[in-house]
Amino acid sequence: MWRAVVVLAVTSFVAAMMSCAQRKPFEATLLWESEDLYVGVAASDSTGIPGLVRIMGDYYVQLSDLRLRPVMSTPFMNRGTFRHGDMAGAAGGLVWATCKRNDSLFIVDVLGRRDMFVANGINSEPPAGWDGSIRDVSLLDINADGELEAVVVVWSGFDTGGRGIYVLNWASGELQWCFRTGPSPASVLLRDVDGDGKTEILVGTMATGNGDSANGTDDFHTYVLLLDASGQTRWVQPIGRYSSFAAVAWLADSANSYPPILAVEMGFPTGDRTCDSVFVLDARDGSVTARAQYGTYNTMQAVVGDKAGMSVLIGGADDTLRCLAPVTLKLRKKAAMPCGVSSPSPVSHNSIGSGLAVVPTTDGRLLVTSPSLQVMCDVPSGAAQGIRRVAGTSAPTFMAGGFTGGRQVWRLYSLAPIPVLRRQVSLATLLAALFLAVAVFGSVLATARYRQTRDMRAVVRSLTGQAGVIEVNSSGRVRRTNPKARELLGGDTLPTGSLAQAVRAALAESPGSPPKELPAALDNGKTVLARAARVGSGVMLTLEDISAVEYLQRVKAWAPVAQKLAHGIKNPLGTIMGAVEQIETKVEDERVKKYVGYVKDEVTRLKKMTDAFMRFTRLNPPALEPKNVNELVRKVVAKYEGALSKGISLELSLDDRLPLVDLDEEGIGNVLDIVLENAIEATPAAVDSEQNTGTRSLSENRA
Repeated sequence: MWRAVVVLAVTSFVAAMMSCAQRKPFEATLLWESEDLYVGVAASDSTGIPGLVRIMGDYYVQLSDLRLRPVMSTPFMNRGTFRHGDMAGAAGGLVWATCKRNDSLFIVDVLGRRDMFVANGINSEPPAGWDGSIRDVSLLDINADGELEAVVVVWSGFDTGGRGIYVLNWASGELQWCFRTGPSPASVLLRDVDGDGKTEILVGTMATGNGDSANGTDDFHTYVLLLDASGQTRWVQPIGRYSSFAAVAWLADSANSYPPILAVEMGFPTGDRTCDSVFVLDARDGSVTARAQYGTYNTMQAVVGDKAGMSVLIGGADDTLRCLAPVTLKLRKKAAMPCGVSSPSPVSHNSIGSGLAVVPTTDGRLLVTSPSLQVMCDVPSGAAQGIRRVAGTSAPTFMAGGFTGGRQVWRLYSLAPIPVLRRQVSLATLLAALFLAVAVFGSVLATARYRQTRDMRAVVRSLTGQAGVIEVNSSGRVRRTNPKARELLGGDTLPTGSLAQAVRAALAESPGSPPKELPAALDNGKTVLARAARVGSGVMLTLEDISAVEYLQRVKAWAPVAQKLAHGIKNPLGTIMGAVEQIETKVEDERVKKYVGYVKDEVTRLKKMTDAFMRFTRLNPPALEPKNVNELVRKVVAKYEGALSKGISLELSLDDRLPLVDLDEEGIGNVLDIVLENAIEATPAAVDSEQNTGTRSLSENRA
């Protein structure tokens, strides 16, 4: 009954919950929306408060807080105009921006009002003008020499030239070194990989297939490479072909030297490309330690960490989001999700902290998911070309940029869990939850009662018909007995004496204590082995009839005495037999010979009885070994050949196909001896006492 009630309650609760299943546990608050040319996240200053860097129109850069309230506006800039594709940033009190003039790329020291030339390229594809741009800028002391450097990432689409990593001295603006690449750098990460205090540069490239090549790389292939702080190549690992790019990420926190590297190939079905792969690389030499391929083409990646550890989320063009183990890339879980975006972004920053990741969808939404692939929040944002996490905030905060209706739009979102009282739980859900709580409470009570007697029932079922079982309640009264117990006790009443004492001792113990064992003699003369076990509802008393065991133990105790007695009888019988045989040779009177024959027959019978008694009192357990029965029979029969009386013969009819049999060779041999002796004595030719002499002598020798 209770099972039916619980099933009904759970069904009602699930049905009610499905009615409000669209309500997610998180909600996203749009802090602002802006149509600036560019909005970037400024590196935290000494106060640790994050900020924003905005390119306002074509003439100036503004620093603002996360609410777009101005903190500082730069002086008017007359060094050219900013355009789409340029970017800006701030770190350590410095503000920079990028711009492009006459197919040349510059970094502008906004506060110092100076330009630093970076690179230029070649216009190889229409429209006119080189399509190169600065993809990213980082300000840091890369080689630990006490001076600040700007690490600049330059890429181009179909036009060639200029692609690579450039490192400039910020104070002088001079180029310290440049590492040119055939394919364009698509994703770049900076980290002290080997723990020497200098920063290495991890680069994932994009292959556009227009013929550019440099430093052993070409843009018909996709590479992951690691550079040291002086621009020397540590290693280069090719992972893909034309029309794909590599998104890279670290698979360990900053305390680990040589952390594993995640490299996700992303691309499109072009030429003979049929799928994308996911790699784990060794940071020491770039070797592939794990590789996997799920679905067809990858569209996004995120490395997220929560209390359970790190996880890798991979979006697929087959509209499937997958969670992978971070080192082995084994599939942990997958879920159908519209994440097959048509144009994956070369730069993937989808992890937004707190174990959450943002998944852009084909229908213009942003889904915030957990490592378990649960959708925590659904944001109708429009197509997002890039997701940027804003660190240093109390709640997960991220910025999404993209084109909406031909306009460049930037949006900042803050996530917060929805309080339970605001989740708009329906009345049906509350009633179903109450019904479920009552059902569960009743089920718990029934289960507790069931568990109190479960052990007792299990013992009763297992011992029914084999031992007596008596259930005694906590007051010491018999509640029920099985037929075997009633047979042993002569009723269903527990007698006073040792059994009652055993029950009282068990009641004093706690449930689960080891059972107490003791032998007890019953009024009917039987001996039982009693076991009293304390259980939740009282005592379980089992009685095992050991009367036969007691008898065998007494017999075993007397066996040595009986053997000595039989041996003591057998020796005088041998002396008597010898004396009678001597008398028989001296006597000529036929009547005397007749009486002498009677004496010999009785002595022989007594010796046989003594031999049998001695064999019985040995009580040794049989020594079983695999034996050939035919060979044993032949061995026993061989002892009788030459000792048989005239007119008696033995014939063997044996089957050689008999298998080996586990038997005691000595015991079975004795049995065969007795059978043969009885058979010989029962033959007509054995009636004559003179003809029986050989058989008797043989029996005496064996004894």
